Formats: sequence, structure tokens, C-alpha cells
Amino acid sequence: MKWQRKALHDCAPQAWRNGGGITHEIATWPVDTDWRWRVSVARIDRDGPFSAFSGVQRWFAVLEGDGVELIWPHTTLRVGPHDAPHGFPGAPACDARLLNGPTLDFNLMTRGLRGQLQRQQQTGAQTAWPAHAHVGVFACTDCSWTTGHTPEVLKAREFTWTFTPETTSWHWHHGEALVFVLEEEPHA
Repeated sequence: MKWQRKALHDCAPQAWRNGGGITHEIATWPVDTDWRWRVSVARIDRDGPFSAFSGVQRWFAVLEGDGVELIWPHTTLRVGPHDAPHGFPGAPACDARLLNGPTLDFNLMTRGLRGQLQRQQQTGAQTAWPAHAHVGVFACTDCSWTTGHTPEVLKAREFTWTFTPETTSWHWHHGEALVFVLEEEPHA
């Protein structure tokens, strides 16, 4: 299993059209306009709308700052640092209200894949990743884990991803990270 790796500081910032922040696109798979998953880190500088992405599942987690209130027509959700990531459909769009100044936020968007994004920080946690899954790890702090019998290390603000050809054991050693495991959605 080969891991690809990219550091946040190597990703050029792109200003939002509405002037409310910047986005660092870290990785997409596949690398074209028909991506199946996309990972980015955004800095939100002021209150404003999120863009709508029809047919896309989104996950959002606060990395730095006091947090964000996500507002839809019939519900509101507060997301703060160290909270579990929140998943929601890409449409309809929501508005974001900063709780106390700018935030730095992790974003995962997927098309046609099912799975989850979770915050991993429990030392000694063990599980198995399924076969034929896309796995990504974004380090909030320096962290380490073992896949199979291979040790892996990631520095803070680095992202690594792979595809699991077979069921793979996973053992978390230390640090805090956002981890996703995505599989193909079953066809009806």
C-alpha cells in the first residue's frame, strides 16, 4: 500500500469569489473536474454563504479559531475546535457565522462514495480498514500509526492518502488527526 503525501504549506491559496476567505486545495481523486473526493483547508475571514454543491456530500471540521455556526433554513449547528466533524449535503447551501473571529477549517467533499470523517485522538485505538477503500489522514498535530506492520508518521498540517486493495489493520499511536474512509456506494 503506497501513501501519497502533501503539506498544507505547499498548497497555494485561492481567494473566494465573495471575498470571505481563502481555500488551499490539498488533494482530489481523480485529479480532474470529475473528482470523487476532494480535500481542502479554508480560512474563513468573515460571515457569509458557503457555495452550493449539488450531488456532493460535505464534511466540515474546525482546526483553529473559536468556531463557526452553520445556518440552514430549518436548522443551525455550532462546530468548534476539537468537535467531531459534521457531515451535510452540499445543497442547499448554508451560511457560516463566525463565533469569535476567523477560523481555519478542514473540508472533505465526496461524490458517489459513502463513508465517514472522524477526529482520531485516542491512543491505542485499533480497527480494520475495508478492502477497496480510499483512506485519508490529515494531521492536526504530529501523529503516528501502523497499517499492517508498517509504521507511518505525519507532521502537523500534512495530509496523506491511499487506496486499500485488501482489508488492512490499523493501530493509532499518538496525536490528533482527521481520518476518512470512503467506499463505493452500492448500485441500486
